[in-house]
Amino acid sequence: MTGPNNIDWDAEFAALDQGSAGNNVVPLRKPGTDVERYDSSFEVELDDPDSPESARLKVADPGVTIALPADEDRREPIIPAAFLLGNLRGTINRAVRRWLHISAFHAVRVPWYGGKTAIYGAVGAVRLVQRQLRWWWW
Repeated sequence: MTGPNNIDWDAEFAALDQGSAGNNVVPLRKPGTDVERYDSSFEVELDDPDSPESARLKVADPGVTIALPADEDRREPIIPAAFLLGNLRGTINRAVRRWLHISAFHAVRVPWYGGKTAIYGAVGAVRLVQRQLRWWWW
């Protein structure tokens, strides 16, 4: 593989790996250490296959495994805790208080919203009339 200026990069990398690249290169690894090179991260085993945290499920393809949680008792409840009979009153109370707060929040701002709407509506109407007259007469 040659790159710009006809440099043979494969030979340069091999020279770097052997430590014979010359005096102008600072080695990043100890000379003589073997380095594994991978084309992608999928070739690296990220999980410990013997770890007790995950059980392995073998699939039809022997190269494919799916990690399952080891603790099957930690399942999500079918009915959320907020909708259980003991918690239903609190859930409804919380929802009503939230809706009241949102309504009050906007009710306080309605006069301001109305004033802004009236002002910007008048400005927009004047601009529309001016543009229509300009288009019509000139």
